[in-house]
Amino acid sequence: MNRCSRFFRSAAVSAGVAPVAAVKKQQFVEKLRTMPERSLPTSVGWMDLQMRVSSSEPADEFIGDEGLGLGSTNKVIVGTSVTRERWMVCSSLAGGKARALALSDTGVSRGLVPWVGVAARVPHPDESAEQFVESFRDDGRAFCFLPLPVKTGLPVHVNAYFELSSNRRDIWFGGDMAGGGAARSEWNQALLSKVVAPCYARLVIACAGKLGPSLAFYALLPETNPPEPWGCVVRELYAALTEGDAKVLHTPAMGGRWIAPKDAVYPDPSLASDDILRDALVAEGLTLTDAPGGVLERIEEHAVRNPKRVSPAGVRQTLREKGEDGIDDRPRERVLVLLRYVLSDIIDDEPASAAELDGVPLFPLADGSTAVVRPGGVGARALYVPDETEAALLSRASDRCVDRTCDVDIVSRLETLANTRALNLSPIDDDAVVDLMPNILPHTWTR
Repeated sequence: MNRCSRFFRSAAVSAGVAPVAAVKKQQFVEKLRTMPERSLPTSVGWMDLQMRVSSSEPADEFIGDEGLGLGSTNKVIVGTSVTRERWMVCSSLAGGKARALALSDTGVSRGLVPWVGVAARVPHPDESAEQFVESFRDDGRAFCFLPLPVKTGLPVHVNAYFELSSNRRDIWFGGDMAGGGAARSEWNQALLSKVVAPCYARLVIACAGKLGPSLAFYALLPETNPPEPWGCVVRELYAALTEGDAKVLHTPAMGGRWIAPKDAVYPDPSLASDDILRDALVAEGLTLTDAPGGVLERIEEHAVRNPKRVSPAGVRQTLREKGEDGIDDRPRERVLVLLRYVLSDIIDDEPASAAELDGVPLFPLADGSTAVVRPGGVGARALYVPDETEAALLSRASDRCVDRTCDVDIVSRLETLANTRALNLSPIDDDAVVDLMPNILPHTWTR
């Protein structure tokens, strides 16, 4: 028997839960008043539904008008289809402001209960990912035990002890009310922000483990801000997921793992259409999340105000910290992708800007290896950027010269950078010839 059943002792029967005796109102109120907040019941689990739908046609189409005289108002069942769905459901009895309002004299007299349920449709085992995505609808509805003609703008359904308008077509809401209307609005606001949002967060956390980093999982997270009063659910949901360090964002880095929103690296716009760059950054260990852009925008808006974001400067720092660690294991294709990115904000002919490349281990050498870019000056081992003719003459110095076949644009930029003398990159000049002489001359001449 789950905790919610023990608390309410309702007569309802669900899978694996036996019917139990009802609790009188005063007993419930006293139990709600005395129970520690951390002990208030909550439950998360899935429910499988099977729906049988019959299709029919007018009877006259099958037996005609004569004889029986059934008319066109009678129907004949011509087929039956069965639809199976799985729903993840989280129910929770909450404390905080909602409990305080429920236990007030007004709340007790009105029978207010700080209980909510949040339900999200998830893929059924018999359903393929494509079938689920095609049939998934994100137009969540509001319920107060019976459905209300209210679309919440959330991708989940919400059931709660709402205070309803007189025509039962909406929940009470408004900041300019007074008296009883203000009290009803305050109650609904407390339910949404302090009960629905935390319950929704628990459902999301449970689905992360069961669904994995799939379209079905990310479909549960709102990508837009719905109109009030439902907008507060989005704000409080993302705040709850962030404050609790819930691991609800996935990164493919380091073999793939779940991370907390504050630990994720958010992609910049250039990554949206550049899968090769994204893969290269992930291979370097950056915890880039694969969450949809709309989800990340809402997290940044409501919870993580200044997230870690991919930038050329950030990638340079990551590579700088790695230094020569793993430099020989980095494929040339990845070297060039990363080099192109870290050069994207550099002004090649400005020494101060060029100096930002200090420590970046991405200089592509002609012998197939890679070297670390260092500051220029005395003591720095020079790396050379010869022109085509010079490169042919310096083939014996391939471990010191750029690979001119790697990328025309990159080589052109390295030539400009070499002329700034801000780094250990250098064109071929008299000093370069002297420095490279041991490499150029036959080995027998060094004896």
